Order: sequence, then structure tokens, then C-alpha cells
Amino acid sequence: MSGSDHPGHWDFKPYRLTVARILNEHQPATVLDIACGEGWIKKCMKTPVFVHGLDFYESAPEDYDLFSSFWMDEGVPDSCGLFDVAVCCEAIPYLQNFGVFFQSVNRHLKPGGRFILSVPNSIYAASRVDHVIQGFPRANNYFVNTVADSHMPWLPLNFYQIRFLLGMNGFGDVAVHEVDEPKPKHAWEKLVGLVSKAYIRRRLRKSRTEEEQKMWTQALTDQLVYGRRLVLSAVKLTS
Repeated sequence: MSGSDHPGHWDFKPYRLTVARILNEHQPATVLDIACGEGWIKKCMKTPVFVHGLDFYESAPEDYDLFSSFWMDEGVPDSCGLFDVAVCCEAIPYLQNFGVFFQSVNRHLKPGGRFILSVPNSIYAASRVDHVIQGFPRANNYFVNTVADSHMPWLPLNFYQIRFLLGMNGFGDVAVHEVDEPKPKHAWEKLVGLVSKAYIRRRLRKSRTEEEQKMWTQALTDQLVYGRRLVLSAVKLTS
């Protein structure tokens, strides 16, 4: 479902409310909206902001200051400037060149700039059951490319993989943000979640570094164990 199905309403998806909250907490002067779609960032902001949108399948949003057509696997175009914040919602599973993309986002952030991304949570409790039965996550139910230009999600990364990629490409201070959604959605998921949490607690007790401890603490939250969506943020490291 696209934003055009809800004209004038940018907040019909819970993850957008979370992204909006983060943006308004930090009040950036400039935002790079990657895979911007119909463009909703300006609508959610309480303070003035310059927004540069990037997309391949959509045209320029009416209220955006700049817009460029780009192909995600080639990374953010070199012609883009530096930004306080980069936002990428629901587009990471479409990528094939993850390192190229994450590095390009880092290059276009100012020192200390923030990267906010939302993705499907491919390892929530119910999807783990599907993975055992099907052999692949619930987030990807087909592997035959019948969509033009590969415009289909083909590899839903999980929390651990995204966190690792962020760390490998110049980001730190990774945070998991709460999304307003049922956690769990079904009562039976609680049982699966208890098994997952028991495993995570064992890993947490065995943590050898502060960063490892932080990761397993985040993994233990209901948002990671039961939530269908993840909103993460990370900060560009200055050294």
C-alpha cells in the first residue's frame, strides 16, 4: 500500500510516527530522504527543514526542496551534499549492494550526523516458526522475480545483520526505537518469545564487551522479540 492511498495522511503507518518522533527530538536543519516515495518528512516536522528526496520509481514530492532520481544499489549520488540526518524507510530489503549503500549514506552525513532506518523485523517470534517450517523468513514469501527492474524485497536482513553492517561502515551508537504495535500480536507468540528470551539472556550473561552487552540487551526487548517493524538509528562516527 502506498501513501497515495491515504491522501493527506502521512501517519497511517506506526513506524512513521516513530521516525517523526526521532526527527522532531533532534530538529535537523537538513534531511536526506532516501527512497522517499510520495514524500512525507516535511509533513511530520514541527520545525523548518530542508529535505532532499531520492527515489527511482516516484516523481518529486511537491513540498520537497530538492529531488534526484537514483538507483539504490549505486548508493547516494555524489552530487548530493552533506546532511544532518538521512532517513531510509522500508527500502533496505530491496538492496543487493549493502556495503556500497551504507558507505554512501555515511559519506553524505555531517560529522555526528544521524541515520534513521525502518525495516520489517524478520526474526520476531511468529516468523521464527515460519522459518523452521518454510526455510525462509515470513518477510519474503516469493523468490521468482516477476516485478520490473527487480522492484521487490529479496533479502530481509535481521537486526543483528543490520547492526553489524552499520558498525562496519562507520556508524555507532545504534539505538532501537519503540513502535506502537501489538507485542505480541497473538497469544501463542508469547510462548515462542519466552524461548527466544531465554536464549538471549544466556548470551547476555556471557557478553565479554560493553558493545556486545548492549546488543543483547536490545535484542531482549519486546520490540525485537515480538514487533513486526524495526526502527533503528545510528550516528556517524567522527574517527
